Amino acid sequence: MGLRPNRRWRTAGRWCGGVISALVVGSAIYAIANGRDNMFNFGTGKLSVGRVDASVPNSSLKAFLDQLKVFSQNNRLSYRDSVVDPEGKSFSILMMRKDIAIWATNEIPPDDAHFDFGFYIDPANGGNLDTVHDLIKDLEQGLGETPEVKILHGRSR
Repeated sequence: MGLRPNRRWRTAGRWCGGVISALVVGSAIYAIANGRDNMFNFGTGKLSVGRVDASVPNSSLKAFLDQLKVFSQNNRLSYRDSVVDPEGKSFSILMMRKDIAIWATNEIPPDDAHFDFGFYIDPANGGNLDTVHDLIKDLEQGLGETPEVKILHGRSR
């Protein structure tokens, strides 16, 4: 009689371990299949809906960042940039308000910087695709005024 309770607990433990393992493996497969856009969010309910890529020569980097600050102010977005590495070659930019967030990352190679802007909406707070279309158009137009900046790709879903 002393062994039976232990045997039951071991069986229950194996079953729970199997369920947990299945959840972890399933989450990993989902993460790999859906990529960064669907994994990264700024809180509950934000969805990735657009992307803009830009190439910026190092000589125009300050003007580019100044233009992003103007873009943020014009669209009522808070602006925050932060250095990611100690050498200052990589940093992130976050522009957001309650319905939308724009997150950009970069790495600065020897000649120019490449920025990858991701657009995220929160439908529960009024975010919609029309807003993203307008912001992408406004961002591309504003960045086009910065010398030597090339918009490589801009799209929304």
